[in-house]
Amino acid sequence: MDVDTPDETPGTTGPDAEATAFAKAINKIVKANYSGFKPKLWEPDPFDGSDSCKLCTFILQCKLNFQDHPYLFPDDTAKVNYILSYLKGSSS
Repeated sequence: MDVDTPDETPGTTGPDAEATAFAKAINKIVKANYSGFKPKLWEPDPFDGSDSCKLCTFILQCKLNFQDHPYLFPDDTAKVNYILSYLKGSSS
């Protein structure tokens, strides 16, 4: 049979070797399909201060983005600028 199978550890046979080969094959498939996959940065709902109940949700959405994409927010200045860009309304 000319089927491309993953490398097996030399000297191993039996069910354990088959399980290891299967696990390696699955790992190769996963890596091939998801190697460049990055989740999308979800923008928080703009906060205008009209409904204070929405403040906790707004802060949570921002924190989740900070945690999920730390390379986009290397310092507090980047985080503050990001938050400011989603604050809407008058400043009176």
